[in-house]
Order: sequence, then structure tokens, then C-alpha cells
Amino acid sequence: MVCAYAYSKEKRDELNDAALGGGLGRSVVDANGDTHSLYGLIFRDSHYKPQYTAGYSWMTYWPAAEKLDFGLGYSVFLFARSDIGKYFPTPLASPIASVRYGDFELMATAVPELPRQREHCVLICALEPEIRKLVET
Repeated sequence: MVCAYAYSKEKRDELNDAALGGGLGRSVVDANGDTHSLYGLIFRDSHYKPQYTAGYSWMTYWPAAEKLDFGLGYSVFLFARSDIGKYFPTPLASPIASVRYGDFELMATAVPELPRQREHCVLICALEPEIRKLVET
């Protein structure tokens, strides 16, 4: 996972702007072709401390070419980090957009500013391989 923050250059220089991490998830495709996922993530936040996230997402897709699809959906999740509630789980919801090509999907979501937490708007991008198909080949 790669995170990029909507901060000024000066603010980014003070903080961790390459908050790398990882996670695991399980997805199921329903009869309509929509994807339902449960996931858990851990990554280093902007203060170099761990952030924990667990949630559910829903995505629907539109074909664009032979192996290329575009998707839109949403995610509802709990996250916990040191500077927001001292690791007390906080619920949020956010939209998701994706581009899927073959067995790989690039997903992005924007997490809005929270009340009393100025300048915490975050863009999260994740590259997701479909591991089951990679293992079968």
C-alpha cells in the first residue's frame, strides 16, 4: 500500500509521506459480478507509528476492453492510530475507484478530514493481485 497526503510540501517534509504497509483480505463475487470484501491492513502512519484498519468493501465493475475493467464502490471500516483517539477504533466510510487488468487491480480511496483533525485528508492506493489465480498457474 502506498499513501500520499494532501499536505503542503513543507508539511510533508516533516512527516512520513511513504507510509508503506500491507494486509490481507477475502473477496467473494456475487451473481451480479459485484465484489464483496473483508480486509485488514497495517501500515506506518504519517508519524511513523502503526495504523490498524479493518473493514468491508463493495465494488461493481464496467468492462472497458478485453481484460480491462473500471470499478466504483465504497468501504466502511474501523481504523486506529495514535494521534486520533489514542488507538480507539474510529468508524469511517469512503468511496473507492479501481482499474482492473487481468489478475491485478489498482484501487484508490480518499479519506476525508475528521472533525478536530485538520489536514488529515489522505489518499490511499493499493495494488492487489488475485493470489489464487497466481498460485494456480
